[in-house]
This record gives sequence, structure tokens and C-alpha cells, in this order.
Amino acid sequence: MNAKNIMRVFALLLVAVMAIGVFAGCAPAETKPAGTTAGTPAGTTAAKPQGTTAVQIPEDLTLKILVANDSKSWDFHDREQYNVWAPFAKMCEDKNLTIEWEIVEKDQYQNTLIGYMAGPKGDMPDAFWMDESMLSTALRVQLAGNGRLTPIEDVLPFSDGTAKAWYESHPTYQKRTAIDGKTYWFGEYQEVVWHGETVPLGAGAPKGVTIRLDWYNKLVADGHWDATKGYPDTADEIQEFIHACQDNDVNQTGEVDEWLSGYYISDITGCAINNLYGVPRQNFGIDLTTGKVTAAWKAEGAKAMMTEIIEWNKEGLLDERMVGASSGSTKTRTGNNTAVYPAYFNDNWGFAKCVVPEGADPALIVGIIPDKTVHPNAYIASDSAPSMDNRSMAFTSNLNHPAAAAALLDIVTSDEFGVMILWGTPITDDKGKDSTTGTYFINAEGKYEYTNVDMGTGNGDSYMTYGANLFGYYVLPRVGNVYDLVEDENCCDVDASGEMLKAFKIARDTTKWTLDHPDQPNAYYAVPTDEETMLLSQFESDYQALSKEIFYDLITGERSIDEWDDIIAELDDAGMSDMEAVYQARFDRFLAD
Repeated sequence: MNAKNIMRVFALLLVAVMAIGVFAGCAPAETKPAGTTAGTPAGTTAAKPQGTTAVQIPEDLTLKILVANDSKSWDFHDREQYNVWAPFAKMCEDKNLTIEWEIVEKDQYQNTLIGYMAGPKGDMPDAFWMDESMLSTALRVQLAGNGRLTPIEDVLPFSDGTAKAWYESHPTYQKRTAIDGKTYWFGEYQEVVWHGETVPLGAGAPKGVTIRLDWYNKLVADGHWDATKGYPDTADEIQEFIHACQDNDVNQTGEVDEWLSGYYISDITGCAINNLYGVPRQNFGIDLTTGKVTAAWKAEGAKAMMTEIIEWNKEGLLDERMVGASSGSTKTRTGNNTAVYPAYFNDNWGFAKCVVPEGADPALIVGIIPDKTVHPNAYIASDSAPSMDNRSMAFTSNLNHPAAAAALLDIVTSDEFGVMILWGTPITDDKGKDSTTGTYFINAEGKYEYTNVDMGTGNGDSYMTYGANLFGYYVLPRVGNVYDLVEDENCCDVDASGEMLKAFKIARDTTKWTLDHPDQPNAYYAVPTDEETMLLSQFESDYQALSKEIFYDLITGERSIDEWDDIIAELDDAGMSDMEAVYQARFDRFLAD
């Protein structure tokens, strides 16, 4: 059974279960740690957190957490070999927290998660990782309403103060995910400093066009690109740039293999040039100029963008391995074939480990992205909005004890974890940049600076990396990530010369286009109502599959762009306009609160 059918079956199962009343009530049942009684058994301490009745808190806390593993890049089974594992283990030890990890390979994770969520409550883990592709907001609402999830508010009274203070200073968490006044999942919150102002990267940074900087410099030096034009930042210039890379064999392979690549070209939301045409990178995006939600296929520039990308494919400018693909993007980027690809603003390290010909300059990329992409809140009347649906964690109603959940939240909201997630571990000796015992040091100006260790490569019995690689994708939410995109010269681990920093400033000062849609609109949608949840469950999975199918057929010539009106009608029959109205209503409620 494919993923689309699995999610549809799961949605229908939850609806059926709700209808026949198998789940207990709308609120999670009170949980007690195994082996406790009304008294104070040995090994436990009576406690009364503020606003709660007396409960028994075990001295030793445990959590069973279900996580996904992407063994192709950062194998969580080998976690003890990574230099960031020891500090995290110490954080858990300091809180008497033992985590039992149930590790499931990424391609099997969704099936496993669905099995737990639809099975007996007593079999569920204490907590689980998820993202929107694994468990949609609509399905999460159903789980919460049927008593399968423990509210964060039931956990925070057991906090040592760290997580509680963090929540209180980030009111959008309550505003964004409230279901009857409570929140049921904890999502990532990435922040950066931009011109001295802290801005929410996770909510606002789109995947914009990036180019190979070393290839650009080579074309300029050899007279094959007019330097007075600057970086290519229109569709025509990007097309011209890829042709120039191919015509001059910039990767020195003797093949025409420099492409627009490095990302799945599998849907209208992933064409790589969306921002140039005002087309959202989500099925339903928020138009920052009008404040209205727009379906990607109905955006004003959608037809023109599709016409352009179809032409690029005919000209051999697209990496055919990525057309319709759902994996392999890292391989294409590091394989020295990518002239242009879409990336987040801070993905300047994307080619750090790219294989380049012997004697060639290091592979660098530069994002052709203006200020507005990292600060959409100038256009949306809200406080800083985190990306709440992407890479989240939820605690189940089978939670062993809320104090264990609180201990984990205290860790991931701590400053120490925030530094470890972004920078890794500090140097533990006096070797400076030559050190192999840590990932970063603090330089004479008091700023973080990476060592010269190649990120993610083996060094003896350990692997040098930063915490986001091991934890931040399929294990724990990424919280913090505060660094300065302009001032931190080593925000790119191959940019010791400062070339990337210089390129960023050029792109910032010279780009000709502006952002139309934030990349993470889910950060601005209030939780759906029961009626909205039912509608999304009815249409969303099939609609996403149909959208990908139509896109692929257009790219490959199975369908013609001349059928555009019929295509829009077909998508409307699949629920496009109905869902667009739901997302608009959710956005309106978010702004109204």
C-alpha cells in the first residue's frame, strides 16, 4: 500500500474510532508512573508543582521515544560515535533521565507510527517524532481530540523552569497550536540574527535560487559571463547561466552534466524558480502582498512558470534524475553536477563536501535571496511565528510520567542544547583551529567559529558534526539556532576566506526580485476545526498525489500546457478550492487572535 492510501486509511480509521467511541473521551486520561501508590514509595519523591495536586515523581525518569533514522546520512544507531552525543547524554544524566530509543528506518517510520497511533493506548511509546509528511495537522487534531496525546500544559508544571520560561517568552506556540486552549505538539524554532534583529528562519526563509559561486567566478574570469550583470536572478539569466556552465564544461567531466538539480523536481511547489513567478512552495501559500491564501496551481504566475520549466527540461537543463524523484538530492549536489538549485537562505554549506576536480577551488554556493525572505513578519501582523508542523515531537497519553517529558523539554529549550544543535561541541584543549577534539571555538572577538575539521567525517573513533545533523531531522525538535548570517564569517564551514560572506552581501544589495510567499505558511495557520479537519482528511492526500501526477505529465509531455483550464478544473474537483478556503479561514483566525 502506498503512502497516500496509508494516510487515507489511517484518517478513516480515526474517524471510525471516534464515531464508535473506542477512545476514552476528549481529554487524555490521568497517567501514573508504574509501581506508584497513594503513598510515597521507595525511590520517589512527593511533589506539588505550582497549580497541580500532589503527584509522585520518580527519582529516575524514563522516556520511550519513537524516532526515524536516515542511515544514508546520519545513522542514529551509531550515535555514540558522534562528538555531539556525549554532551547530550550528560544533559540527560544531569536530569536523571533515561531515554529508550525505538529507532525505525525512515522508509518504514510512517507505517510504524500509524500502527501505534491506531492500536491499543497501552502499546504507544511515551513520545514520537513527526513532520507534516508523516502526520498531518488534521490527523494530529484527531489524535488529540481522542485522548491519544498529552497536552504540553500538563507537562510544563514539572519543568525546572527552563521550558516553562521558554514557552512564556514565545506566545506564538500557544497561539499557533491551541486546541481548546491547549497545545499537543512541540515543533522546531529556528532563529537567526539579521542586521541585529532576531528573526524566525524556520518560519520565513523560502527555498530560493542558489548558484555555484566557484562556477560563477570561473565563468567571469574566463570571459564567459558579464560581471556587470552580477549574479543571475531572473529566469532568463538563470537559464543563460546553466547553459554557460554546460557550454564551458565547468565541472571538467567532459559531459553535459551541469544542471538545475539538487532538489526533487516533483511538483509545482518544487520547481526551484517559484519565487521568480510568485508561486508558493506549498500547496497553499500566503500571498504577502494581499494577505490571501493562494493554491499554488491558481497563482498568477503558475502557468508561466510551468511553461518555463517545461522548456528547460526540453533543453536538457534539468537533472532528469530529480524529475519526479522523492530522494537523492544530496547525492546530486555533492556529485558536482549542480549549477543551480533551491535552498534555504542559510544553506551556504550545501556543497561543503562536494567532490571537485583535483586542484579546483572549493565548491561554494550563494543564495540569490533578498532580506524579505528571512523576515516575512513585516507583512504579517503577528509576533515571531515558528515552524510548528515541521519536525515536531508529541507526548502520548501513555506517557510514563509528565516529569520525564518536562525534563526533555528543559533540555531542548536550554541554551546549551541550542549551541550544540548549531555548533556542536567546544574544543577541550588549547590547539585552536588545529583541534580535533571539538567542533567550534570562540575566537578573539568572542564569536563562535568552526574548527577546520570536515563536518560529518570520521576522526579516529568519533565523527565531527553539529547536533542538528544527528538529532535535528528525525529525532528531536531543533530549538534555538541563533547565529548572525551577516556577521559570523564562519557560518559556512568552507568559508575561511570570507568569500561566502562577501557573496552574501553582494546578493543582498543587488537582487532585483522580492518575496511573495513565506516558505513555511503552516506557521501562520491556526489549528483546524473539526469540520475543517474532516474536509482536509477527505481531500488532502489524494490532491497532493494528483498534483504531482499532473506536474510530471506536463514535464514529460504526456499532457500539454494548452490543457491548463481543464487541469485547474480537475484539481478543483479534487478539492483545491475547498481546501484553499479552509486554509484562508485558519489564517484569518491566526491574525485575529
